[in-house]
Amino acid sequence: MADRLKNKLPSLEDQKTLEQLKHFIDVFQLNGAVAQARDLADLILGLLGTSPNFSEKEPELFKKYQSILIRSHWIALPILTNSEVAEMFEKYFLEGLAMMPDIDLWDKLKAKLTGMLIYEERDKLKEKVRKALERSEQRITDNILIAETAKRDPTIANWILDFTANLRENMFDRVKENQYFVNSQNTKSLSDKEKEKLKILLDIYRRCGLSSLTTAGIEEGVTVDEEKRKGIIKEGQFEEIKSAEYDKVLQQIQKLMKQNLGVPPAEMSPEEVEKQRAMLMQQYLGPAEERQKIHQEEDRLETISQGDLSPVRQVLLEAINQKDRYKTIAALKILAQKGNLLEELRSDEKINELFKKFLKEQYKSEILADFQRNGFTAPYLSLFLQRVLKNQLGLSEADSARAGILLENILVKKGNLKAQGMVFGDLVKGEYIWQETKDEGVRLSLLEKGE
Repeated sequence: MADRLKNKLPSLEDQKTLEQLKHFIDVFQLNGAVAQARDLADLILGLLGTSPNFSEKEPELFKKYQSILIRSHWIALPILTNSEVAEMFEKYFLEGLAMMPDIDLWDKLKAKLTGMLIYEERDKLKEKVRKALERSEQRITDNILIAETAKRDPTIANWILDFTANLRENMFDRVKENQYFVNSQNTKSLSDKEKEKLKILLDIYRRCGLSSLTTAGIEEGVTVDEEKRKGIIKEGQFEEIKSAEYDKVLQQIQKLMKQNLGVPPAEMSPEEVEKQRAMLMQQYLGPAEERQKIHQEEDRLETISQGDLSPVRQVLLEAINQKDRYKTIAALKILAQKGNLLEELRSDEKINELFKKFLKEQYKSEILADFQRNGFTAPYLSLFLQRVLKNQLGLSEADSARAGILLENILVKKGNLKAQGMVFGDLVKGEYIWQETKDEGVRLSLLEKGE
């Protein structure tokens, strides 16, 4: 059976397979198709896995497939794991530069960072990227570097040493930077193209040295609304906006806030609304001790999920039975980040059967039939998570909903809109709440806000 299935797979030796995959990645790169690029990377890894000796038998073809794989990972960088992101900057920085202008490496990293609502976690990833660049052995220019005591290969790591030795405390001084690229012994003979590469490298390296807890280092724009000036502070730089444009920006921000944090009732003052929003954001982060424990469990799970998430599903079941809230939430996050949580839950026989049994006991047969057809869409995923988090683990309504919105945001960030709408932020109560499910007779749905 396995051999018959294998025979149906595309052949890596077939030039048509290579051309087809190359066409896919060209389209994904041009359109910034993040989720599709990750799927393509998984497909290539799967095909290579069926031919373990392919790199030895066909070294030139293997290099071409590897090039497509690397490009796929750069496009999909916002949804890669932290370790994968660091690896891309250490081993494949030059391949990323070669993809410009279709992609911008800092924009890709910033998209990953802005998806992390805990600023301390952003800083950890930034430090990982800096360390990765400091280890990189990729040669970014042609000429040997001259140091005070020795000659060095023109690797990314050695150029960073040269930056820090020459600029020192002036790393963020644009005038000093220009002088360095014009007058330094190692830079003045470089081509314009080589200088441009180094400027991009330096820019990313120093941005990763700024904490997201500071105005200069936070990735999102900070609005400024003063009598004499209006604008946005982006990465420490003030950008003035004309009044009409500023009003549009504020409207967009308010729209996003309403979508994510609920529509404030008319009787609430602006000060009360902002206070409740701040409370919701603080709740979203959760206690520092909880974040640390979940993060530790995630690190452990990443080591056992090398391309196969079935061990993580097993850990999830064990954690639920053990009533281990940290391990359960960590396992759910890994399944959401590294795979498709909805499909992972559906494909696990034990989880699927337990949930079908629950539906059979609580609802009519039409509801069970709808679930069997469509799987864990938002209302069914919501029911499953509530049973796990509240009934099994004993979490409060607010704590379970906070875990629910965390998972929902991960899924939506990856483009999986089937999970959208499970949880909303109630500005009156200042806490997250599970959206109610509605029995429509033949299916379950989520009530709209205000229904």
